Amino acid sequence: MARPQQPLPHTISALIAALPGFVGGTALQLQQPELWPQTHYAVLLSGCLLGLALVLRGMQGGWQRGLVAVVCMAGVGFALTGVRASVFQQGALQPQLEGRDLQLTGVVAAMPQ
Repeated sequence: MARPQQPLPHTISALIAALPGFVGGTALQLQQPELWPQTHYAVLLSGCLLGLALVLRGMQGGWQRGLVAVVCMAGVGFALTGVRASVFQQGALQPQLEGRDLQLTGVVAAMPQ
């Protein structure tokens, strides 16, 4: 039975170095005035994850490897934040109902003990 390979130290250090890219991508997405379609985020996420995998397996050190890892992680953060925002937006109140009085009916399923 083959032993699983341990992650290489340079792979771990590249991912840690790329964390600011993830935060930056998330911050950039939060500044957008409107959301893109979810398919755009899916394509961006797929491309960035593929690029990140290729970088971590292919290039041997150097600042170029770190730069590509940071850019890919920024794309991952941007795409994940956009997908999450899109999912939450689908559950939002319709714009036509905003500012109107609505009558709601609810049922108490159980009382606290």
